[in-house]
Amino acid sequence: MTAKKRKEKKESKLIYVPFVLLAVFIALFFSLPYLHQSSSSSTVTQADSFGTLIKVSNKGYSNSTHVYFISWYGCPFGATLSWPLYLALSHYGYLNVSTHYSIIESDIGAPVPGLIFNGFVPNSTVQFTYLYIYNQYLNATPSGQPIPESQLIQVGLQEINSSLPSWIGALIYQWEVENPNFGFPQPIALLDNHIPSTLIITGPNGTWLMVGYPYMLTPQELLQINPSPTSLYQQIKSGNVPPQIAQAENYILQVISEAQ
Repeated sequence: MTAKKRKEKKESKLIYVPFVLLAVFIALFFSLPYLHQSSSSSTVTQADSFGTLIKVSNKGYSNSTHVYFISWYGCPFGATLSWPLYLALSHYGYLNVSTHYSIIESDIGAPVPGLIFNGFVPNSTVQFTYLYIYNQYLNATPSGQPIPESQLIQVGLQEINSSLPSWIGALIYQWEVENPNFGFPQPIALLDNHIPSTLIITGPNGTWLMVGYPYMLTPQELLQINPSPTSLYQQIKSGNVPPQIAQAENYILQVISEAQ
């Protein structure tokens, strides 16, 4: 091949270089926003996941750490949460509880064993307040006043606002009634048509909120551990705490410690 032909062939190849670079640039230009959006969506879902204690504010609403448990008597989620919450709070005082069963929900298939909180005597700076806003069957207040199905959310908020500090009602309204959170397309209270069981931990270092049961302990798993609340309570009191419940207890204790 002559030097002239080699030069012409080399120049013909060079003609395509700008077009290749342009194609690469265009591909990167359109893919970067998508990659950023995918990354952001994943982060939001992780932060707002159901059953996770989410730090909703750097502001603490108490000089000392205060734990609030809002539920209803027949709630399967509240029943599930009651076990690790009982164990965690036992580090900070004496709890008066009674064993109980939740209602049967179709996706769970059996009544969930639980504890009803009846009193708390602290032996530390950690305080605990509990509030049951509906009866066993989600059709009346705890005092027995009937609630139309269409007014469950409204009455639940009224119960909260009349019994607890105003910031709690505002927080629950924001996170559970007004805005979609926890990975759901709609506000969770609208999906369930009532205020769900909620755990709030506040202290000098911030405020955390969780809806439902801890992600590491589902109602179905609790039923497999022990379907009898009396038997499970005796088992725990004897020091034989099932690993899943102990893991959820430590998760709550970790956030209480972080809030202090």
